[in-house]
Amino acid sequence: MAGRRFLILLADFKDQEEPNPDVLVKQLDLALDWVRLTPSSWLLYTSKDAKTWYARFRKVSEDSRVFISQVNGSEKSGYMPKMVWEFIRRHQDEVREG
Repeated sequence: MAGRRFLILLADFKDQEEPNPDVLVKQLDLALDWVRLTPSSWLLYTSKDAKTWYARFRKVSEDSRVFISQVNGSEKSGYMPKMVWEFIRRHQDEVREG
C-alpha cells in the first residue's frame, strides 16, 4: 500500500464550458477512488503523484488553470456532505501507512 495518498485537484475552466463529462470521468477513474467536492474540484485517492495527474487532466482540458496538491487527511475541518467525510475515513488508514 506504499505511496497511496490524497490529492486535491482544483480547476478553473475560465470562460470555457466544463469539459466533456465522459472524458473527465474516464481520467478520474484512473484513481483508486475519487469524490467530487465542487463543480470544479475533486479529492483523489491515488498512488500516482501530482505531475502524473496534471498530465492526465491536460487531456481533459488543455486551457484550464489547474492546481494539484497532496492533502494530509489527518488534519481536517469543514462542512462537506457526509459522503466526503466517509470517503476520507474509508481511505485514511491506507494513506497513513503509505
